[in-house]
Amino acid sequence: VYDYDGAYDTFKKQSGADDKQNDSKQTKTKETNDRKSKYIGDLLKAAKVRERERDAIYERRIAREQAEEDAKEEYAGKERFVTKAYKRKLEERKQWEQEEEEREREEAANDVTKKSAGAAFASFYGNFNKNVAVGGDSV
Repeated sequence: VYDYDGAYDTFKKQSGADDKQNDSKQTKTKETNDRKSKYIGDLLKAAKVRERERDAIYERRIAREQAEEDAKEEYAGKERFVTKAYKRKLEERKQWEQEEEEREREEAANDVTKKSAGAAFASFYGNFNKNVAVGGDSV
């Protein structure tokens, strides 16, 4: 005689396990949805840099046009007014330009193509101990 009740119970247990697996899959999909992108931060930083560069180009063009207008006799001897917000923007741009110049100087100093072979390898192995990827101390 076949034990139908026992077989039915085993099927229920298996389907319950399947439901648990489905629940775990759903939680995994929720976890993947909650994760943040690796690259979006870098993309946003690059977009900010491009925006600052575009603003700087635009401001230079405006400054050139204003210089041409100031050269006209029509505006000679007249006062010019600058808002606090514009002054703050100029200060921020000046600071950003200084940071960019400093970064470019560092890149030029660390440029491997300009170093001799011995100096390039010495620099590489000197920084090798600081590399966290190979088990070094974090900087």
